[in-house]
Amino acid sequence: MTTENCINNLIRVGQVSSINAATGAVRVTFNDKDALVSAELPVLNRGSQAVKDYWLPDVGEQVVCVFLPNGKSLTTGFVLGSFFSSVDRPPTSNLKMRIIDFGDGTNISYDRMSKALVITCSGTITIDSKTTIDGRVFLSHKHTGVESGSGSTGGVS
Repeated sequence: MTTENCINNLIRVGQVSSINAATGAVRVTFNDKDALVSAELPVLNRGSQAVKDYWLPDVGEQVVCVFLPNGKSLTTGFVLGSFFSSVDRPPTSNLKMRIIDFGDGTNISYDRMSKALVITCSGTITIDSKTTIDGRVFLSHKHTGVESGSGSTGGVS
């Protein structure tokens, strides 16, 4: 086997064909190899012990895979991640932005230049803890001099 052929088999691009969410693994189809399907491959993430970052690519998403050179072909490897293409474009071209776009209208973006964090949610947002904003504690924050009823209070100043 030539060095070039060996490298071509170590690093491959394919499409996710199935997902095992419980194990954080996917199977990948390689169309350049006659639609050969890999074994379940773990997806690399940024943490797996005390701090976990859970993400799995979608079925049909293009991914880059690396395989160990142990002669076991498509059974011992990892999915390194996905990448942008002419079909799946980046959500911005601003180098100072960090964006997580969930594809359903929900996204979180942070602009390092303006220091603005924007959360847009197409569903509900649940905050399950004591929340402090500008030194004011919410969820346990009580107003004085207000009577219960159908009226509304003024905005926060």
